[in-house]
Amino acid sequence: SAWADVARSANEHNDPGNFTTFIGYEFTTSTDIEGGNLHRNVIFESSKASIRPWTRIDSINPEDLWTWQDRLREKGVDTISMPHNSNGSNGQMFEMESFKGNALDVEYAEKRMRNEPLVEITQVKGTSETHPLLSPDDEWADFEIMDVRVGSRPPTYSKPSGSYVREAYLNGLTLEFTKQGNPYKFGLIGSTDTHLGAGSFDESNFWSKVGVVDGSPMSRGSIPLTEQRLEQLIEYSAEYNQPVSAVEVDGNSYAIGFDQWGASGLAAVWAEENTRESIFSALRRKEAFAT
Repeated sequence: SAWADVARSANEHNDPGNFTTFIGYEFTTSTDIEGGNLHRNVIFESSKASIRPWTRIDSINPEDLWTWQDRLREKGVDTISMPHNSNGSNGQMFEMESFKGNALDVEYAEKRMRNEPLVEITQVKGTSETHPLLSPDDEWADFEIMDVRVGSRPPTYSKPSGSYVREAYLNGLTLEFTKQGNPYKFGLIGSTDTHLGAGSFDESNFWSKVGVVDGSPMSRGSIPLTEQRLEQLIEYSAEYNQPVSAVEVDGNSYAIGFDQWGASGLAAVWAEENTRESIFSALRRKEAFAT
């Protein structure tokens, strides 16, 4: 019933030419061992939608999501899925082998590109373009990096190789050269990924991703913690057996955990008109960019 409400709400508020909505959801999965998050936003082209979405309850293998999408397409229901936060995937978003450890081949490449023509390169939880360890000669490689796995407690580093777009492009060219097909010939978008009613795109007017936990300069580590706030953090950490999420710098304590977040990003689409069909078609053609 919750999924039916999502579809109904999207259709009720769709106003072609003025305000376009899509039926969609987030497919979230990760492996139990490595803890790399694999998030994908799945959107439907039209007002038609499946009775329920494909979820990790069905399978944690993203390749099974693509099979489900192919089957829907055969029934006249087109979808695309867009990986995001690959920077926190612990090297699992752009691997050089299949989910089950098999060699990649042309069939895999075609199936992935058919269902994932786009990848999100930037959002509030960091950029997924490249990493200083992958691009040591690029002075901007550390811009807006979130170097931990999404949702890890305590924060655990995310493996750079296999997590970033620039390396995936290079690996895709390598796979194509070895006649295995190119599963990483994707276009790019940006998103906010905020859990609020509106996006906060301006760093000078950034009011958070999830409200109360990161909605103030103090909670984002921009200004020192007050003694009262530090005491609250210590009490919370003791209650839940977690490390204190603060660090001392020059005699002051600063909150950590949300200090790597920033105001970003936007998806720009070259479409003939502001309608579902036109925008979706542009996304599928990869006529889009991120900023």
